[in-house]
Amino acid sequence: MDRHALSPPPSSAAAPDRLLSRRALLRQLGVAGALAGAYTLLPAAVRAAPAETNTGVIDRFPPGTGDRSQPVAAPLPFGMVGFELAGGTEVEFRTSPDGAGWGPWTLARTIAADGEGPDPASAEAGTAWRRMTHPVWVGEARWVQVRGAHGDRVRAHLIDPAGLSRSATARAAGAVLDTLTAAPAEAVPYRPQVITRAAWGADESWRKGTVGYAASLRFAVIHHTAGANGYSQADVPAILRGIYRYHTQTLGWADIGYNLLVDRFGRTFEGRHGGIERPVIGAHASGHNSGSVGVAALGCFDDSCHGGAVSSAMLNALDQLVAWKFALHGIDPYGTTREGSSQLPTIVGHRDVGSTACPGGDLYRHVRGASTPMSQRVWARIHGFRDVPPSSTFASDIAWIAAAGITGGTNPPANDLFRPKAPVTRSQMAAFLVRGLRLTDDAHPGFRDVPAGSTFDRDIRRIAKAGITDGCTTDRFCPNDPLTRGQMAAFLVRGLRLTDDAHPGFRDVPAGSTFDRDIRRIAKAGITDGCTTDRFCPNDPLAREQMAAFLHRAFR
Repeated sequence: MDRHALSPPPSSAAAPDRLLSRRALLRQLGVAGALAGAYTLLPAAVRAAPAETNTGVIDRFPPGTGDRSQPVAAPLPFGMVGFELAGGTEVEFRTSPDGAGWGPWTLARTIAADGEGPDPASAEAGTAWRRMTHPVWVGEARWVQVRGAHGDRVRAHLIDPAGLSRSATARAAGAVLDTLTAAPAEAVPYRPQVITRAAWGADESWRKGTVGYAASLRFAVIHHTAGANGYSQADVPAILRGIYRYHTQTLGWADIGYNLLVDRFGRTFEGRHGGIERPVIGAHASGHNSGSVGVAALGCFDDSCHGGAVSSAMLNALDQLVAWKFALHGIDPYGTTREGSSQLPTIVGHRDVGSTACPGGDLYRHVRGASTPMSQRVWARIHGFRDVPPSSTFASDIAWIAAAGITGGTNPPANDLFRPKAPVTRSQMAAFLVRGLRLTDDAHPGFRDVPAGSTFDRDIRRIAKAGITDGCTTDRFCPNDPLTRGQMAAFLVRGLRLTDDAHPGFRDVPAGSTFDRDIRRIAKAGITDGCTTDRFCPNDPLAREQMAAFLHRAFR
């Protein structure tokens, strides 16, 4: 038995958390481990590999008139270009598809001058890349011209990630493939739908070394990638492949520098490998990569690169993404973090940590602007339950389990209430544990007081199959009874397989009593420090807000 203690009947205010469908659960879960479910719209057998990414180099630009070089025909059609400068930190360039009609002059600055790149002491730091500019998406081009620099001291690196050299038929098929692979993401509460590296065609053989992880995630750095803003949905996978190729093969970095990227259509993409839930160390803000998440907006939002306004879809996706990451890692959007000798807000633009205009004036206005800064918008998204005020003791715990998909709230269909003071029933706890532990095996005969096919039937059978419960009596589960704090300890000890009970215990839990060792084990694991200084209150019904704190600590 799981040593069920008699308790008062549950309050009628305790509306049960509705059981998520398996598909919805896989979309929302983000507790531990890798991404739950790849973002794919075509069967693996049908999907084709992305077009081969071709590269070329222009070694020098012959002198032309004034400060302009002569136009140079590239050795291959290209969609992205970066420059290697023998001197200086920037160059202006323009491109043409035919050598007759030219695009606008665009400024390209070196990555090092903007403070982007790996941390100085990291394995991927190197030095050669410091002469390189950012890669710039130009669409489709065959000619390039530079000005404002000695042409013989400029080298152009050309990338064709869209397969422009292919036949018209092959290119048309590839465009259809990219459109299908990168279809608009489905909106879900808290966690955005993240389009995986596999879906946008990342060649994993380009990566080098091992993934680096910080001890914790502390803040977010918002970037823009520069380049044209008028890209189509079908262009985006090629843009990502181009940046990835440039960062790894041209600059010599271990992987793409940004952790996550967002396009103007509001879609979110996995960047650097290592797990989107984890504090992966990127190469996006030199000296500030460890402990930060680098989120890049595809496009340019600064006058120097003819930038435009940030779309509402992009801004919404940025807010949603940062809110999810902050809720998952327990970061206060209004908080600060100490970085070296500086105290930084937990949400910054790249210009706040480097000598750069990034992420561009228009995007920076949305990040740190005085009217409605991102910190305010992110706070509102995290603390979305209208009965959980920001000042609540358990606000961050409730936000975390919501972001992790463990709860969707109550009051359907709005699901905008959490009912923090309501007791947790034993059946509700089964659902919370199934979502948090990702249990799928329900091959258990069940209990006679849980009708087959009822709301929590499969959840209860799953935790029974996992050995977390054997019922309140021989063949009963008592699904509607409130869960006590002592029972919660037993459930967590079994679910997490905790064995260390080297904790002094609490004065209201006698040594050798029913839940003594379970309570000491969760205390040793840091999941609880009691209901008061030296008491645990083992027989008290567990409130939903207390349950949130237990689960937050347990699953982090």
